[in-house]
Amino acid sequence: MNLARYTSLLTVFIAALAPITSLAAPAPQVGAAIYANGVLPDGRPVVGTRQRLPALEGAAAACVQCHRRSGLGSAEGPFSMPPITARYLGVAREESRLSEDTQVAAGYHVGRAAFTDATLARAIREGVVPGGGLLNELMPRYPLDDDAMAALLAHLQTLGANAVSGVDSDTLHFATILAPDTDPATERGMLEVLEQYFAAPDPLFGAPRKMLHPNRMVGYRASGPKWALHVWRLAGPAADWERQLREHFAAEPVFAVLSGLGAGDWAPVQRFCEHAALPCVLPNVDLPGVAQGDFYSIYFSRGVLLEAELAAHWLTAPPRGTAPARVVQVYRRDDIGASAARALHAQLSAGGIAVVERALAPAADGRDWREATAAAGPGDALVLWARAGDLAALSHQAPAAGSVLLSGLMAGLDAAALPGPWRARADDLSVRPAHAPPSAHRDAARLAESSRYPPRR
Repeated sequence: MNLARYTSLLTVFIAALAPITSLAAPAPQVGAAIYANGVLPDGRPVVGTRQRLPALEGAAAACVQCHRRSGLGSAEGPFSMPPITARYLGVAREESRLSEDTQVAAGYHVGRAAFTDATLARAIREGVVPGGGLLNELMPRYPLDDDAMAALLAHLQTLGANAVSGVDSDTLHFATILAPDTDPATERGMLEVLEQYFAAPDPLFGAPRKMLHPNRMVGYRASGPKWALHVWRLAGPAADWERQLREHFAAEPVFAVLSGLGAGDWAPVQRFCEHAALPCVLPNVDLPGVAQGDFYSIYFSRGVLLEAELAAHWLTAPPRGTAPARVVQVYRRDDIGASAARALHAQLSAGGIAVVERALAPAADGRDWREATAAAGPGDALVLWARAGDLAALSHQAPAAGSVLLSGLMAGLDAAALPGPWRARADDLSVRPAHAPPSAHRDAARLAESSRYPPRR
């Protein structure tokens, strides 16, 4: 992948991390549910009313929508939503001198005294700040009862209360995570990119200041804190990774995790980052975590899950206009292909296509693969979630299946050791099928580009 492009991506994401990582330790459950989910203590949705705008309800009315998990506020076009952390609310504010073309959602435009619990409750219910100023009508009014208000105010007291991890007086600390199944050459390439980025005088390698947003400094390290990179290497089975990561984090607190490598299931790393409220930005992994509602992990690609989606496009709308009678999937039960096979099975079943599973044991050998692939007949499509060694052990006779799809990520992309008679009938899922939608093409291109170092030639 182009080094300048990679570092530009890092710069953009790093600049967005600070407000995310200031999320405090878990707050009292009731107040946190009001703030984050828009749910009252009795389970009913929170309702926020606005004078000239439609009312908001439930998740749409949750404080987090505008003030974010951190409570540090946000901006949308000309509109700004201020911080609502205890540190901010507890200090008096003078009248703002914002430019005339900036509109404010909540209270910057008026001077006010420091909030107390009573005056903050009135502002939330009635939109009136200390001193009599009114909040902008974009800020809903919430008719919370005393118990719900007390719970919400208790949660607001926790926002920004904890120190941000990985920040010293003069250094920001970052980590990258290496799973034990990473390819040494790929690992060297990734670490070289990160090391060059951290050693550079600024994230854009001396790019002129005018190239950046005119109102925002993005990561200039020459006049700011130093940046330090820690390499966290995992060992042993995935079941032990979360424990190892907790130990790494305790010994070397970091601000965020940047990149990382893993050919297996990344879910243990994602769980750790979620529990630690630690951003995990753009890891290069073949099977990202898929937990619903998780917040802190941002991936380059959905890996084999993207390949499953591409396979579903290929099989439900084949180029010759005839869908297969059946789809036979072959994979090892203990490998990432099992997750991809489940995803593909669900999509094909929804489209009315029958799916036959051939889940092989972890110790399956070439004979097992040859027998499993023989289950696909001329009217069937065969999908192989196989490693390069498994493909090399296939029969040197042409497959009976009408078409063959294989995982490019698992098999090594165009370097897959596929027997000659198979190659003419096989399609690599990391390359766009001719009839796949443009969005799938873009995702596949990103997948192929970011899935290994050095870039493909």
